[in-house]
Amino acid sequence: MRYALLGAVLLFISGSSVALANISYDPSSPATPQPFAFYCGPYETPFVSGGYYTPTENGTCTFDVPAVDGAQTDLALYKGVPGNASLIENDVDTAPVNIVRTFTNTFGGSQGDDYFAVLYGFNSFDDVIAANSYLESGTPLPDGITVDNILQWKWGVAPAPPTSPLTVTANNQTSVYGSALPPLTATLSGFVAPDTASSSDVTGAASCTTTATSASAPGIYPITCTIGTLVSASKYTFDTFVPGTLTITKAPLTVTANNQTSVYGSALPPLTATLSGFVNGDAATSSDVTGGATCSTAASKTSPVGTYPITCSVGTLLSSSHYTFNTFVPATLTITQAPLTVTANSAAMTYGGFIQMLTAMLSGFVNNDTATTSITGTASCITTAINSSPVGAYPIVCSVGTLASQNYSFATFFPGLFTINKAPLTVTADNKTMVAGSAVPALTATISGFVGGQTLGTSGVSGGALCSAPVTSASAAGNYPITCTAGTLVSANYSFNIFTAGTLTVTAPPDHTPPVIIITNPLKDGLYAKTDSVLVTATVTDQSAIASTTYWFGNTKINPLQPLPLSSVTTPSIQTVSVSARDIYGNVATSTVKFFVVKSTNSCLLDIVSVVTLLVQDKTFPDKVTIDQLISDCSALLKNKHRYDQ
Repeated sequence: MRYALLGAVLLFISGSSVALANISYDPSSPATPQPFAFYCGPYETPFVSGGYYTPTENGTCTFDVPAVDGAQTDLALYKGVPGNASLIENDVDTAPVNIVRTFTNTFGGSQGDDYFAVLYGFNSFDDVIAANSYLESGTPLPDGITVDNILQWKWGVAPAPPTSPLTVTANNQTSVYGSALPPLTATLSGFVAPDTASSSDVTGAASCTTTATSASAPGIYPITCTIGTLVSASKYTFDTFVPGTLTITKAPLTVTANNQTSVYGSALPPLTATLSGFVNGDAATSSDVTGGATCSTAASKTSPVGTYPITCSVGTLLSSSHYTFNTFVPATLTITQAPLTVTANSAAMTYGGFIQMLTAMLSGFVNNDTATTSITGTASCITTAINSSPVGAYPIVCSVGTLASQNYSFATFFPGLFTINKAPLTVTADNKTMVAGSAVPALTATISGFVGGQTLGTSGVSGGALCSAPVTSASAAGNYPITCTAGTLVSANYSFNIFTAGTLTVTAPPDHTPPVIIITNPLKDGLYAKTDSVLVTATVTDQSAIASTTYWFGNTKINPLQPLPLSSVTTPSIQTVSVSARDIYGNVATSTVKFFVVKSTNSCLLDIVSVVTLLVQDKTFPDKVTIDQLISDCSALLKNKHRYDQ
């Protein structure tokens, strides 16, 4: 009988490719060696001669046998070693086609049990019959079949599968200046389908580092990776490492406008901002930031009380390398009420009067405001005084009352003074009467002007007025004023400032005869030149009772011992001389005469016409004066004689 070993192969799988290695065969066999694959689940790899495997219990073993032209094939599975083996499965195929034979067995045994598979080729049915006698269970292999001609393996541990190289690429990262660096990771590529990073047998992670730290300035820094804890159980290796980059960007600073407060009417405060977000120990004064933000508000010193937004822009802020200015936070300008001072207006009243409404004065207005344009209501002012309070000074205090304003507050109050002044009393001298030559009566006064129903007795007034009159018992008859002063008058609530005079009437005795005056020079119908020296001559009866005698030239009091001042008069003219006599009883007698005055003695006749005109005009002149008389007087003057001299 002839037989031939067509082939037994080793199969290596890498991804989807298959590499086959033929084992030795009998060269006398006319059949062409063909490979076959033999593997059992759960492994998707062929059995390697001499390897250890642990198939799943009830595992399925598959033989993939290509067709052998002009030959029959027979494949057998043995347990044991050649020369001492037990046939487990035997399959003979008479068709020269690709076949897949599946043997389903319960693989028992223990680690170390030997198994092997043999493939035979036959040229005739007789050869198949003869060969089968060697494939019986417990039958030794035919001569010439050695360990090298078969595929054998042992029950045990699965071999390491073939590996493929993976590429470890550092992932690019971005970080902000001053922030903690992000985790540095890597991406694996090169997996053989259907494997992925999550479904493959790769575990662990690459170890990636960079030269940058959280304190590094903004810029680009390399990221490099090593294998780290990456492990693949059987399929992959980690040979290629591609670097990445870490980009550190500028840190953003927040520009926050500072809240501000201003009083209505005051100049606005400087509008400023605070920078926040500094890192790595930087501060506004120690970083590379220069310049300042520009902040503004819609409010002005004339804006009413309220809140107004403050907004800021970058202004002159600049950072050479570390920071940006992208976030601007607004703030609030609060305009508060301006304080007004409420000062109580001082007031006064007279004792016994009525307290009028107490008022206050407001001060401290700004922006050209006035109480009329910016305030409503009035302050409430009170005093401790009442209508019946005695004379004195009392405080006036004010509170806000109904005062209200949008732009003003009322926080400061100054008191005023309410003064109750003394009520004035009128001291009126009582009229008195006396007879000349008698004692002067007691001079008294009456006090009036009391208030509140008071009288002299209930008012608290004490003392008395001091009254006097220029009168003695020897005073002539007549009316004399009586005047009073406060004297010893005293009062807490009254003053004594009004004094009304009275009259002391001195009467003459009942049997007294008034005086009589006769003026003898100048004559009432006389005519004088202004160059004449003329003395007044008068006779007064009862000289013993005359108190005083007064002489007048026109309206001028004259001395009777001196000539009349004729030189000062206008000529021609009518002049008068009067004499008044007053006796001790108050009786007065007056006598008046009229006379003509011409310029000179020589001009008398020339002035006679004017004198006559004056005579006609003055109806009071004596009727007995005639033109003839006047001419006669002129003639006498020419002779340097006066009528009263004849």
